[in-house]
Amino acid sequence: LESGAEFFPALESAIAAASDCVYLETYIYNDDPSGRRMTDALAAAAQRGVAVHLIVDGFGTPDDANPWACALREAGDVPAALANIVALLRALVKLKPWTMNLTWDGGGYEGPAYLLSVCNSPRTGGFMMAPGAVLDDGLLDMVFAPQVSKRTVIAILLKLMRGEHIHHPAVTFQRITAIDLTSVPGTPLHTDGELFTESADRVSYRVLPGKVTLLTP
Repeated sequence: LESGAEFFPALESAIAAASDCVYLETYIYNDDPSGRRMTDALAAAAQRGVAVHLIVDGFGTPDDANPWACALREAGDVPAALANIVALLRALVKLKPWTMNLTWDGGGYEGPAYLLSVCNSPRTGGFMMAPGAVLDDGLLDMVFAPQVSKRTVIAILLKLMRGEHIHHPAVTFQRITAIDLTSVPGTPLHTDGELFTESADRVSYRVLPGKVTLLTP
C-alpha cells in the first residue's frame, strides 16, 4: 500500500471485518476526513462488541477534547486518553539524550539535549510548539530543552499541552534567523510529524527571504 488512497480503504475493510479485537497505533490522529472515517469504523466495531485498542503518539496527537476522541470514548471500548498516556510513558522510559553542539544568532549550547524544534508557524504535529510564530516575519522560532530529569520532562510536556512550555525555566525559546547543529548519535528529523531522516549528524536551518511564491485566486 503506497498512499493514503490505498491505505485507508484497506484499513476500514480490516476494521469492518474484525470480530474479536482491533489494535491500531498511529503517530497522528486528526479530525479530518480520513480521521473521521477511521473514527466511524472504530466506533462501529466497538458498538458491535469488538475490543478496540487505540494508541496515539503523545507528541503527534494532542490529548484534548477532539471530536474523534469524544466519539470513541462514547463508543465504549476505546480508552483514547489512557492510551495516549501509556504511549507517552513508554516513550519516556526509552528517552535518551543526544549530545549536541548548537550555534544560533548570538547564542549556543554544547551538551546533552532532549528537544530541539525549529518552527516557522505556531503548531507542530498538533501541538502549539511555538506560540506567536508568524509565517512571514523572516524569523525561525526555536524551542530547545537540554537533558533534564524525567520529572521535569513530564512537567514540560504538561505545559506543552497548553502552549505554556516556553515559560518553563529549562526551555529556551528564541526567534532567530539561523541555527547550526551537530549531533551524536545522529538525530531523527521530523517535518510536522513526518520522518525526514532517521539519523542526521549535521543540520543547518536558514531563513531564505522571498524563495517561495504563493499563488492565490
